[in-house]
Amino acid sequence: MDQISELRLQTSIWSFVNPWLPRDEHMPPESVPYYPTVPRLVVSVESEAPHVVSLPTEPLSLPKLEWLVLKGTSVEYGFVYVDARDVVAFANRLTTNPLILELCGAIVPQSSYDILRSRFQEVHMNHPWM
Repeated sequence: MDQISELRLQTSIWSFVNPWLPRDEHMPPESVPYYPTVPRLVVSVESEAPHVVSLPTEPLSLPKLEWLVLKGTSVEYGFVYVDARDVVAFANRLTTNPLILELCGAIVPQSSYDILRSRFQEVHMNHPWM
């Protein structure tokens, strides 16, 4: 696992693949999936409707995570809406480390930016139309 520099997952299959992801060999089989060296996680957040999308609730342990990318993938709209509190809770299920957050086609209301800044050391918004 030392070779993995980036992990990419889709929200639509997160629940399905989570039970099959590697676990820490020193922990019981029912423990949380564990990638001890992954510094970057790219999550494709999928939606076909213009409503707020919930992020996966199943935990994933990424103790070396530094960068979280939420990539909105909506064929019809080109972006998805996410809730800032849900983004923070999702990040907390991955690691307690300070993180850089990149939102690419994932929209958070401007009034919620302070919530993101309280958890993430940097927040980048890279939307296709910008």
